[in-house]
Amino acid sequence: MSETEVKKAFTLSEQERDISFVRIPIDSFSQEVDISEDSLMNFYDENLNDYSTEKKARVNYISLSLQDLKSSVDVSDSDIEAEYKNYSSEFDTTERKSVSHIMVNIDSKRSKQDAFTILENAKDRLSKGEDFNSLVIEISDDEGSKESGGSLGVTDGTLLPIEFEEALSGMDEGEIFGPIYLSSNNSAHLIKLTKKEIPAAKSLASMRSQIEQQLITESAQQEYGYLLDNASDLVFSMGSLESISEELKLEIVDSGLFPLSQITKDLDEPSIVEIISDESLDNVIELLETSSETAIIFERIEFQDKKIIDFNDAKEEVLKDYKLMAKQNLAREFVDSSLLDLNEGKSFNSLTSNVDFEIETYKGLKRDSSLLTTESISNIFNLPRSGAGYVYGSSVAKNGDYLIYRLDSVQSSDSQMDPETQKAFADFLNEQRFIAEYSELSLTIQENSKVVRTN
Repeated sequence: MSETEVKKAFTLSEQERDISFVRIPIDSFSQEVDISEDSLMNFYDENLNDYSTEKKARVNYISLSLQDLKSSVDVSDSDIEAEYKNYSSEFDTTERKSVSHIMVNIDSKRSKQDAFTILENAKDRLSKGEDFNSLVIEISDDEGSKESGGSLGVTDGTLLPIEFEEALSGMDEGEIFGPIYLSSNNSAHLIKLTKKEIPAAKSLASMRSQIEQQLITESAQQEYGYLLDNASDLVFSMGSLESISEELKLEIVDSGLFPLSQITKDLDEPSIVEIISDESLDNVIELLETSSETAIIFERIEFQDKKIIDFNDAKEEVLKDYKLMAKQNLAREFVDSSLLDLNEGKSFNSLTSNVDFEIETYKGLKRDSSLLTTESISNIFNLPRSGAGYVYGSSVAKNGDYLIYRLDSVQSSDSQMDPETQKAFADFLNEQRFIAEYSELSLTIQENSKVVRTN
């Protein structure tokens, strides 16, 4: 997105609009709603899906959990001590050396001798007390290590070039050596042994808790693997969940009859929901892994498909919905008729002449206002600014009332963006554009895709 487009979008986003509006309470049309038994019955027949019970199911299940097995694992002191002995006997005590360097490249403009001279001078300056890190920044051609004082990391005697390792073998901590020539990348180096350290194994006391948890986890994971394999075999070979429960010595949980929209947490997995909500399936026992550490064996023992609620039982709800629908229709007719009159030149004040409505004003409305719905704000900002004073629109308020409004004036912001704000705003616009394009692509794919399920 160009800088001009960003600035234009920012100006539009900061624009303010003043409106006058009339709020049309939907309940003001209650007296006009005509209700008869036939109209209620027709409304009920046209909206049967709104007056039906949910699908319900009852499931018996057994939970398998790695975490449950961990709580039953007993680790003895001798187990911990044996594991610590293995740890300490295998602990690598090879001396570690932290190394830093200053590198000077050798090329057509700089000979090997020139590079060595640069490093000899640097070495002399270091001997007089200058800071190594400062000379790294000033001299080194290794851009990757400049910000870390020329650090090459830690070596155990095998990780750095052989030329470096041979020199390091005879160096003391803090010593500087070089110049060293590396033919591998045609460069010269000063190296500094910044630190020498011989690793030491931690004590048993400090390692006890860690070792105990490690042994518990390893034992539980092994046991959990055996449990899953055994459970899988039992599901295949046994015909009842009770038999599996007895064999595994695990409790069966009865979910009770529940609406599928209120499924319990243990069963709230897409693959499980798909099975227990499929009315065509007979009751079958299934084992499904719900995570790397949990699985569930379940059997749907009861299923109730959704059914239409009798009109007499649903009548109170039907009456409520019918009244709302009728009021909305009357309000919408009034709004449409009023907009037609306004667009034909009728005065905005005329809306209040025969009914108990008041004209209100909203000054300085911005696109991010939370007082109106997103749809209302979008509609208001889509009104042409050239029509200010005589262009009208309507929307539905958050509480369901209707609004009829007039665009009174438009104020454009003259605020300027600093570079940081401009970049952030441009990033936001690009992200919104990406989201919109992605959504459009997803919708296109959905509309042109066909899903085939095979069993």
